Amino acid sequence: MKKYKLVMIEWQDAWANTIDCTDILIHTTVGFLYRETKDEICLAQSYYSVEDKINVNNFFGIPRGCIKKYTEIRT
Repeated sequence: MKKYKLVMIEWQDAWANTIDCTDILIHTTVGFLYRETKDEICLAQSYYSVEDKINVNNFFGIPRGCIKKYTEIRT
């Protein structure tokens, strides 16, 4: 079965505060690296194999411009 890298990404969220929009939210997301493009990184929450077919689900895309830190987690 194919192994996906486990990664941790710290990223800045875009959001609106009803008062003054001065707070900056930094999120930390951990997931399996499913795909990388020049514009985004796509993580999957889980993957599994059934009859030699890999199934990947619960995708989460993060725009590259929002990423502050990228760390590969060794397993």
